[in-house]
Amino acid sequence: MKTYPIEVIPGYLFMGTCEHAQDQAVYKHLKVKAHVNVSKNEDTRFDDSNKIMDKDQQTSAAIFNVPVDDDYEERKIGENYFQSSAAYIGAQRKQDGQTLLVYSGLGTSRAAAIVLAYLIQAEKLSLKEAWMKLKGCENFVCPNSSFVDQLSEWEQKIHGKKITDISTIYAWN
Repeated sequence: MKTYPIEVIPGYLFMGTCEHAQDQAVYKHLKVKAHVNVSKNEDTRFDDSNKIMDKDQQTSAAIFNVPVDDDYEERKIGENYFQSSAAYIGAQRKQDGQTLLVYSGLGTSRAAAIVLAYLIQAEKLSLKEAWMKLKGCENFVCPNSSFVDQLSEWEQKIHGKKITDISTIYAWN
């Protein structure tokens, strides 16, 4: 049975797996114009030579790589990639009928962390509000605890204070 990525922002932002990113039918039906690859696997759909026009009419690569492992010791996703990933996702957001896919191995931890960071920044949501929005699209949202800690720090950076008590975060699932 074929599965499709989940639609986070209608007509624009999808979250899925490495398998979705390489599936020609998914690519065609969802009109995917760009990827955020949150894995150390090479993206075979796009490379740095594939260019797209962003909402400010600037040319950018159709692939944005976030080479991190789904590891509890992984600290660089927040430090190095929340800001740049959110900026990339936001720059591609235009009303052109094409979509962006954020993906990782299973699409539940690394990809979810990047999507949550984007929602916290772009939609000014708390971590809990972003989590609940994502959970409304896909019931199984499960960034690892290191990513949750980094998302909490990101929430504080964006909002100027911690809003979400992350001690109960896994009870939200």
